[in-house]
Amino acid sequence: MRTLRSPIVLAAFAATLLLCAHDAFARGTVLQVADGAVYVDLGANDGVDAGSELDVFHVIQATNPVTKQVVRDTFLVGVLTVERVGKEMGVARGDSAVMARVVAGDEVEARAKKAVIDPWLEATRPRRPRAEKDAEARRIEAHAVKVREHEAQRVLVEQEIVEVEAARRAFEASLGKDILERIAIWTKLIADLPTDSEFVRFAAAEIGSLRSQEVQREQATERRALEMAQPEFGALAPLVAEPGIHRRIGELWFDAPTQLYEGSSFELAFLAPRPEFVKGAWVHYRASGADTYRRVALTVDGDGYLRAVIPGDAVRPGGVEYFVEVLDVRDEGAEPRAVAGSAGLPERIDVDASVEEPPPDRADRSRVTLSFDYIDFDGTDSNWDQYLQAEADFLYRFRTALYSLRLGFTTLGGRGGPKDVIKNDPDGCLDADGTLRCHRARWSLGYVELEFRLGEIVAFMVRPLVGGGYRSRSVGDVFDDDGVDPNDFGGAFGLRGRLRIGREQQTNLVLGASASEQFGSLFEAAFTWDVIPRFPIVLSANVTNQVVGQDYGVRLIADVGWRGMSWLYPSVRFAYQARDIEHAGVSGGLALNFDW
Repeated sequence: MRTLRSPIVLAAFAATLLLCAHDAFARGTVLQVADGAVYVDLGANDGVDAGSELDVFHVIQATNPVTKQVVRDTFLVGVLTVERVGKEMGVARGDSAVMARVVAGDEVEARAKKAVIDPWLEATRPRRPRAEKDAEARRIEAHAVKVREHEAQRVLVEQEIVEVEAARRAFEASLGKDILERIAIWTKLIADLPTDSEFVRFAAAEIGSLRSQEVQREQATERRALEMAQPEFGALAPLVAEPGIHRRIGELWFDAPTQLYEGSSFELAFLAPRPEFVKGAWVHYRASGADTYRRVALTVDGDGYLRAVIPGDAVRPGGVEYFVEVLDVRDEGAEPRAVAGSAGLPERIDVDASVEEPPPDRADRSRVTLSFDYIDFDGTDSNWDQYLQAEADFLYRFRTALYSLRLGFTTLGGRGGPKDVIKNDPDGCLDADGTLRCHRARWSLGYVELEFRLGEIVAFMVRPLVGGGYRSRSVGDVFDDDGVDPNDFGGAFGLRGRLRIGREQQTNLVLGASASEQFGSLFEAAFTWDVIPRFPIVLSANVTNQVVGQDYGVRLIADVGWRGMSWLYPSVRFAYQARDIEHAGVSGGLALNFDW
């Protein structure tokens, strides 16, 4: 690991290298940079020849503001290669990056000194022994190695100075800060430094210590909260850190039952020593083997517990499965997170079969529904395309494969005709030859509807319709006195089928169709949204040609109910219907549901 050297040792070391460099190598100055060439004051007399390599250094000189001493240093720019030399000067070139940085006044130093002899004098000078030349070359190479080591050491020292300064700033910034803020400061330092820095290991150790302190602080806070609460909370304080006794769920603690009896409801209670962090909590439960979960919200009691009661109908032999979701105010996201079990791997409580006869399941078995609707497809004063519909039915739920039976009666009556004729003659509803094209109709029908369960959330309903009524014919250009032709009275038959996805008394989607040759067809899609407590909403879209079986139109219906009482459920309907863009109107209706 790198360590900082003593400044005195470094200074002595640098001075020694400079002296050695001065003795071994010639150092000169850049005289001029022109036409892509660098002119230096080193030549053959300095041991420089064509092909020699020159190190280029920028010179930095400054006065110490304290000691007033002049400090001088050089920094390596790059390497140049000598192309031509004279006795006192040389011409060199380098790559584009080096050439862009070299300026007049920079210092140059030959990497290896060469003995350059005038050819005319070569014959008169004595030859140097080969061994002497080799020794000189080795000495020069060894000194070059020392220079490179010195440069590497200098870079290392500069990097360590940067790291020390970064660590000092991080330390000063962390003073007086919260634990989480200090962790963030040291984490940023780790990201900014090289991985082999000594300060990275120091910062990592500091982060580990701070996190341990945060855990200890949270545990101490929870213990104090328990001790300051009701006496029974204080008894739980020693158990907070004991595994296997109470399990921690986010900021909640609980001890779930391990055994239940068939049909018995039970309560799950979660202790919240720091309830300010719990924004919301829910329990999802089901009988083992069921396809879907049911959900119940945890309610906050004054004793510091969050409680939920699981009804007995979910407690069946084989076990109860559940998982808990908590929405923490400190979480960045807005979605609750599963903290005990999950939808795929739920918690489980064993259920023993009861030896007693189960009590009869009579609750919420029956319903009576009364409804009345006014439908207007015309929206004008002509009253040619309007009708009324009233319906009453009784529903009984068997809760078996044959889930329910519905007995009902409906009546609908009004008058209508081709929309183009009504638009052309809104007063008389006459076509071009004066023939009355509109009809008055009234139908009364009874039905028996059977609902079959195909799965936990899938059901199919079939409803045959049987009844009678009339649709009047025109007499000349007007109706008869009563608008009724006895010859038009006859039987009416129809069939309605529906498919429901979802539970009947919860959120679900219903798709259906009905048809009758006498009074028209109906195609429907209804979505029941049972999410807002006490205010169920049903949104429907119908395509129909009722009541006289003429042109098809679209109805959009919104039904909003109120469950203020357990036995009575009223609702009000608003609708918009149109057979085309110019033939449309609004309508409404009321309904009452009685449950027991």
